[in-house]
Amino acid sequence: MTSRYFPEKLIPPGINDARTRAFLGAFEAMASEFDFTKLLMRNSSEMPTEVLPLAIAENSLEEFIDPDGSPEEAVRALIDLAFPLHETKGTDGGVLDALAAFDVQAHIAQWYTLNPPGPHDTHTITVDAGQDIFGDGDLWSARFDRQIWRIINAMKRWSQDTALRLSAMSEGRVYVGVLPVSHITVTALPLIVEPPATTAVMRMAVVPHTHVTVAAFPLNVESIQ
Repeated sequence: MTSRYFPEKLIPPGINDARTRAFLGAFEAMASEFDFTKLLMRNSSEMPTEVLPLAIAENSLEEFIDPDGSPEEAVRALIDLAFPLHETKGTDGGVLDALAAFDVQAHIAQWYTLNPPGPHDTHTITVDAGQDIFGDGDLWSARFDRQIWRIINAMKRWSQDTALRLSAMSEGRVYVGVLPVSHITVTALPLIVEPPATTAVMRMAVVPHTHVTVAAFPLNVESIQ
């Protein structure tokens, strides 16, 4: 026997009569036509765009969202990471994970790891600003800077002061060239021809003999970044 969504034992004794049971039966018939599993949104990929603000509020993620709107893909990533992010607040790993949700790579250096050491209770966060996280082609914009600070302030350890550095990292080809250097040694050897049995005028001839030495030295040429 198939279990019911609303068994009759749920009806309080005071109203458990034929009319109430008929009403519950009609409601049961309507409910049986729906697949309730399809109404469960288990992750952000199953959520329509219209419900994302509700999910942000439900998961207490408003502090990450820029007033002008954050990238939708980043918002969905935040929703999926809501519990881990709340658990790791105040840690370097939490800051890096939150930035990674926006597809932003960063490096954190604590004051005592610097050479020479920096001021006590400080850390420096270096962010790769070469990514267009908003998709508008505007790199290193005020909006980008504001979004990064919102993420850091939401996740950072407030007992430390933070310095933010923006960096641009690029990749380029490195070429290796071989430049030949030629060294030429010329030696002139006299060639004496024995006079034949002739009565003609004889002359001494000099024939140059050339020896060429080629030395190849590798020359590393780095491409301009």
